Amino acid sequence: MANKIKWPQGKTFAFTVVDDTDGATVENVRPVYQYLFEKGIFTTKTVWVYPSRDHYQGESLSDEGYRHFVQDLSKKGFEIGFHNAGSGGFTRDETLAALEFFKETLGFYPKLHINHGENEENLYWGSKRFSPLFQKLYGRFKPTVHSRGDEKDSPYFWGDKAKEHITYIRNRVFRQVNTLQADNRFPTREYGKDT
Repeated sequence: MANKIKWPQGKTFAFTVVDDTDGATVENVRPVYQYLFEKGIFTTKTVWVYPSRDHYQGESLSDEGYRHFVQDLSKKGFEIGFHNAGSGGFTRDETLAALEFFKETLGFYPKLHINHGENEENLYWGSKRFSPLFQKLYGRFKPTVHSRGDEKDSPYFWGDKAKEHITYIRNRVFRQVNTLQADNRFPTREYGKDT
């Protein structure tokens, strides 16, 4: 298969790492980021703005120490992504306030959003990730995940603001490292999913 992607500076591949913030605290992730920084490896760190409302644990930008830690990572060159307002369901107003807090804290809106677990404000998550045929098949074998962030009549809708502020949404999940091998159409645009 010929490489269809034109990488910058004549490179032949890209290696990326996105840190899922679930369970993250300053204590348990600072050593990892110190090591990465010392080696000149800059990855993406996702964050929650608000504390968890469910069984998932971890610190958020609402925690002063964690907020300062994340600000420092951003200044060092690590990308900071949005992993929903927090863990648990967050309404439109809460999610929009979280985006504004993110911007006030870091000086910019996130470029990357990654849905979290079963949050109701997730965008095109669960079976909604797929074409109608695969939605039906997926629904037969997987439990229903309520994903209402893309439904305009939902109290969880924020798809319009995601479209305005977010550049990328990671909505595909693979059980292997080589995503191009799993889906050689990457990166993709989901044309039927323009909220």
